[in-house]
Amino acid sequence: MRTSQERAHQLIAGASPAYALGAEGERKGGYHRHDLFFYFETPELDNDGYGELVYTTLARDVMPLIRYRSTDLTALVEEPCSCGLFAKRLAKIRARTDEMVVCGMGNVGPWVFAELLRAVNGHGVDWQAVVICAGGRDVVELRLELKDFSHQGEVERAVLLNLRDRFTDFWKNYEMNLYDFRIVPCAPGSLRNGRKLKLVLDERQMLLRRAP
Repeated sequence: MRTSQERAHQLIAGASPAYALGAEGERKGGYHRHDLFFYFETPELDNDGYGELVYTTLARDVMPLIRYRSTDLTALVEEPCSCGLFAKRLAKIRARTDEMVVCGMGNVGPWVFAELLRAVNGHGVDWQAVVICAGGRDVVELRLELKDFSHQGEVERAVLLNLRDRFTDFWKNYEMNLYDFRIVPCAPGSLRNGRKLKLVLDERQMLLRRAP
């Protein structure tokens, strides 16, 4: 019987350099990097130390990749993993940069709104954040499927409290009236029209694309 460390060693050592950037261990503490075949960077970091992962191939003679943009938002973890494996890690992927929106709130993606909804009761599984422009100011609409519309006020207060306590920069922008934030109640099952629900929409860009 192989130990989890031996299995992870074999997975990293035997992975194809053309495809495998790393491997997730049993502890689920991120992805052990395949540093023998790739050089990893996150050139531009946010306040949490997260940035878009770019990588360069180190052992690819035909069509090497130089600072290839992955569109994955993650962080480089240098601390040893509790599983004991020597390989350094990539943090869990927080979002994709093509899902990020820059607005008066800041640089936001799906993980921001998921955190705002953490431990908030009274809403369904599906939600969608939509950025619009009204009166010359950005408006962030968090469209929530509510189980009971009479609880909208309680849900809104809980979300704003999370915004204040967990995202000080976004809250500062809110207090400076750089954007407006609204909870838009939706009926259960009304947001998902297909298999995959796009969690963050920038309707400002959609209007620009439709303009003649």
